[in-house]
Amino acid sequence: MCKRQPQMAPCDQVELSIEQVDKVIKDASRYFESMNSCPVEKIRWHNDLAAAIPVIPFEELEFTGILGRGRFGVVFEAFRGRGRVAAKLLIPVRGEDAQTLSNRFQQELQIWGQLFHPNILQLTGYAVNVRLKRYAFITEACDTTLARYIHDQREKPLSTKEVVSIAKGLAAALEYLHNRDITHCDVKPENILLLDACVKLCDFDGCVVAGGGWDPVATGVLMTSPRYMAPELAKLPVCVGPHCDMFSFGVVVWEMVESKMPFQELSVDDLLTAVTTNKREALTNNFASHPVFVRTLVLKC
Repeated sequence: MCKRQPQMAPCDQVELSIEQVDKVIKDASRYFESMNSCPVEKIRWHNDLAAAIPVIPFEELEFTGILGRGRFGVVFEAFRGRGRVAAKLLIPVRGEDAQTLSNRFQQELQIWGQLFHPNILQLTGYAVNVRLKRYAFITEACDTTLARYIHDQREKPLSTKEVVSIAKGLAAALEYLHNRDITHCDVKPENILLLDACVKLCDFDGCVVAGGGWDPVATGVLMTSPRYMAPELAKLPVCVGPHCDMFSFGVVVWEMVESKMPFQELSVDDLLTAVTTNKREALTNNFASHPVFVRTLVLKC
């Protein structure tokens, strides 16, 4: 059971200042108004479970700021009534037409809509406006990301208790996915959220489902991050499987202990070379502050 740890700082207290939030809301007001003025649309689903996910009208959401940005989406803080939620709006990939964006949204929704686990970020609904190409996932709101917790919200490195607790939660989420023939393909601290100190794995747009027909590798839309990428994902032919997630898992544990991102001093070209040649960051004396099994865990991944 996940228990609350008071020292966890909510991300809305560190991500944006009041002035920054005001600027974001002001700059985005026209965008929000354009979404709120349009009717809700229901997509025809091929999966009954995904079809049962609640549609949430945009006008029911009061957007209050930005929680995070990525290559494929922007996550907004919002309130629905008195309840705080998060809304992830998809961003089109370069050259992606409206139909491809819609298909990508539906594929992720059909995967995510069937995932129910304490360490998986809970999807509570979706909002769609096809005419404006607005596709949003509505989820429970979390306190922070693991990336922020490691690098921005702490003065000291994570304790062994924290490293082990987070690693256990992440491992449980991955086991749940792998038992359903799903490979996440983008395990990294930015995609690991913390809610009351409980791990919540998120972002399923790059998942590969064995025999599921949706293969980002085949479509050329492999959504993974080079710093955490398994060598098998950087070589042709691409070999996707649970081992890819476990490699990334080891890198995440390494980052929790070392308190820095892997290969942060390398250029893009050198980073890709390091990935394809299976070069790994060294384990420094920081690991001496933890039991031997933490080092062993990283080396086995």
